[in-house]
Amino acid sequence: MKVKTIKYEIVSNGSNVGRTVIHLKLDKRAKDMELGLILDGLEKTSQEHSACKMLFIEGYEPLLDQKGLLLLLDKLYHSWHIIIRTCGAIMPDHFLRQRMNVWEVSPQRTSNLDKKELLKISTDSVLFFKNSPISSFEWVVLHEDELSEIEDLCSVNSIDSSKVIITPQFPDKKLNNKIRDFCLKNGCRYGANLTFLGDQNSNKNGNS
Repeated sequence: MKVKTIKYEIVSNGSNVGRTVIHLKLDKRAKDMELGLILDGLEKTSQEHSACKMLFIEGYEPLLDQKGLLLLLDKLYHSWHIIIRTCGAIMPDHFLRQRMNVWEVSPQRTSNLDKKELLKISTDSVLFFKNSPISSFEWVVLHEDELSEIEDLCSVNSIDSSKVIITPQFPDKKLNNKIRDFCLKNGCRYGANLTFLGDQNSNKNGNS
């Protein structure tokens, strides 16, 4: 797997905002890291931080390397709480689904995929995620006009509004009020964005 960093952090947005996690960040430009080294890194970081067993996997697009994910989660799912943030455009493998605790679906991340990777998009993936009891859909909004696009996408795909989280990208009062009104109208969740608080520092005394 192309692992960029393994860190103890606080999740800054999404359905798990505020949780302390072991953050496994992937990057397609990173070198492949052997499974044993990843496991060692996770265990070392966990022991250094109150035996945290909350694993948050995100980055480029985790589901592009389902074979690598499955090998990793096979070693962890009995004792770790597994969260993956995905663009939601790629159908997860059956065995991978059985090892998951939370899916955070961020459709905006589809724009990160190149032409070859776009061929892996499955029309059934949105159907799977919207029906999964452990999934949520999140959008980080920068401009007001994005809200109508989100509304249309949720309507076309019949996504339950209670599974939708709308988070402002910046603390702009006008935009925040528009998001608040949108959430009140549609029954969505207004998401917090802890990046407003500045760079987060690892808290070695924290607990998950």
